[in-house]
Amino acid sequence: MQVGKVKSLQAGRRTVDSAFLKGPVHGPVLLGRLGLAGDEQAAPTHGGPDKAVCAYPGEHYPYWERRLRRRMGPGAFGENFTTLGLLESELQIGARFAVGEAVVQVSQPRAPCFKLSGRHGLPRLAVWVRQSGRTGWYFRVLQEGLVERGESLVALHGGEDDISIAALNRLCYRDRRDLTGLDRAIEAEALSEAFRATLVRLRRRRADAALTAAMPS
Repeated sequence: MQVGKVKSLQAGRRTVDSAFLKGPVHGPVLLGRLGLAGDEQAAPTHGGPDKAVCAYPGEHYPYWERRLRRRMGPGAFGENFTTLGLLESELQIGARFAVGEAVVQVSQPRAPCFKLSGRHGLPRLAVWVRQSGRTGWYFRVLQEGLVERGESLVALHGGEDDISIAALNRLCYRDRRDLTGLDRAIEAEALSEAFRATLVRLRRRRADAALTAAMPS
């Protein structure tokens, strides 16, 4: 479990404000509607009720260590929770978990941005993460309460209609022809409204592109 304060981050030629650099916390911490006590966000789009907690599977770290040829540990991807036993392919939108006194719900995939690349000095890292499908995800908080490092995420509900984090990543970054899949994803009740709007825009662009390609020259 990690939190971070807003600091300056060098991202290419830019210096930006970011709370990407996170460190471990020990002892009970309040998990509220907007996230862990002591955790900050530099931009409104990086937080809010639907993105209260960023989670990233610990199982992905060996892959990135091999690919990037460097040591990495919990928090290196800017996450609050480094999980074990949860993967994007198995995790459905709307899945609920108890952790400590709190209850959290999967709300959307994490869409890594340039700050991840800046953190590690690798300009294409965010692109590689999206292409790999190893993105992580966000939780919203349904019930506030104290949580502590090392506590288990206990499954309470499996989520919606097999719309997994991996399926959403596929629709966003790889399979550009599956408009039916986008329609199903857009209707997912527990999907964050911001991500739903992203999918609506994506579907409109792809439908327009398909229509244009089908027109006789």
